[in-house]
Amino acid sequence: MKESNNISDLFAKAANEPVHTSFDETKKLFLATLPVNSSASGSKAGLLTKKWIIMLSIFTTGVLITALYLSSPKGEPQKSQTTRDSIAQTEQQSNKTATIAERDTKKTSSNRRVQNSLADTLHLNHLKFCGIHPYCP
Repeated sequence: MKESNNISDLFAKAANEPVHTSFDETKKLFLATLPVNSSASGSKAGLLTKKWIIMLSIFTTGVLITALYLSSPKGEPQKSQTTRDSIAQTEQQSNKTATIAERDTKKTSSNRRVQNSLADTLHLNHLKFCGIHPYCP
């Protein structure tokens, strides 16, 4: 309650005080702080250049799109070289895979032969030893 009385007293004092500056003086000071434009046609010239830049960029884009469309090949598209290359590359990879599989098969069979011959040699050595040794089963 006390605060509302203080605020009311402040507004009453402000309303009773005489005006220090007039509206015209304040208007002159405010307008003096604004930037001064040299001419009204300067803003129109800037606006025209912006319009011209936009129009020229749209026109250039249209010309480029038309040129690219007209230069594109017509008719049925041919198979590209990259497609042929990828097919050839796939065939080469499958041939390599088949070659590797054959090589692995040969290695496996040669390893089996070595293992079999080693087992045969050990078996023969065992038989020779057992023939000499009386406690061999």
